[in-house]
Amino acid sequence: MTETPKEVFAYTVLSGKDLLELPPPEWRVKGVFPKTGLAALYGPSRVGKSFLALDLALAVAQGENWFDRKTKPCPVLYVCLEAFGGLPNRFKAWIQENGKPCPENLYFINESLDLKKPEQVRAIINAASDHNCKMVIIDTLNRAAPNIEENQSKDMSIIISAAATVQQGIAGLVIFVAHTGKDASKEIRGHSSLIAALDAAVKVDEAGFLELYKVKEGEDGKKIYFGLKPVVAGTDLDGEPVTSCVVVPHGIQQREEKSLFLTGGRRYALESFKAACEATGTESLHAEIWRGYFYANHSGENTEAKKKAFQRARGDLVKSGILSEENDVYTMKNTGQ
Repeated sequence: MTETPKEVFAYTVLSGKDLLELPPPEWRVKGVFPKTGLAALYGPSRVGKSFLALDLALAVAQGENWFDRKTKPCPVLYVCLEAFGGLPNRFKAWIQENGKPCPENLYFINESLDLKKPEQVRAIINAASDHNCKMVIIDTLNRAAPNIEENQSKDMSIIISAAATVQQGIAGLVIFVAHTGKDASKEIRGHSSLIAALDAAVKVDEAGFLELYKVKEGEDGKKIYFGLKPVVAGTDLDGEPVTSCVVVPHGIQQREEKSLFLTGGRRYALESFKAACEATGTESLHAEIWRGYFYANHSGENTEAKKKAFQRARGDLVKSGILSEENDVYTMKNTGQ
């Protein structure tokens, strides 16, 4: 009887000269996100992660610099799994603020995604491949991994494997938008195997900067400062203005000077105040007018949460000496800040 020949496996051995002649790493966003791999843009709630993710998608789709860093353009697929209702206004605001036409190679999905289901993983690969998308943004990781024990290695390995399958299927980059745990100073939420599997992890800090927490072949610890600028994106069915926000870069010194009081909700509150003043052509606002602009794009889960956030933020701005208040009318102080 003829024996079946055994499969022969051989390693490729590189010399030192071969090593020196290897090409440098390729970037999708230079020094931040690699051309291929797994990555995450993460941080606590209500710090602008989704605004930043959309801004990133638009920059890459059009080949524009992102925070003064070169991008390698490609078609992008944005899988929006939460707060899809606000996405059109964010999109309109970006186009209006930047004076750019609607990009032709940015695509969106707002149907549910469960990375535990192989048929849905394959469907995402097919959707991306049909449009030659080499970057897929999944917003958020939590919504794409329902009913898992995220702190368990076994469950997280399923999600990592599925994301790797998508990444390999498109021969490109998969970016999760994700959250930190209860302690916002710590790493991305979930089992430690997730951060270990990432080629890039960029943390969004509530003080208004991105930290390059982990970037293979990059500069870990680098900070990139940004702000969220409210923009009137259009009008609603009642003819009243609808606001959203766009990402704007800030210089390091400028952001450090502001970071003492312009953090989290206070920063958003002040920017919504400025947008309302600009839209109404006044320098002072009654609380009820300001409230509408504040509520319009605040990420609070319900009206009560937005109400508490508005009361807290406007009180903080008055205490900080940035605004003055008389009979529920607020005015920006000329403080030089």
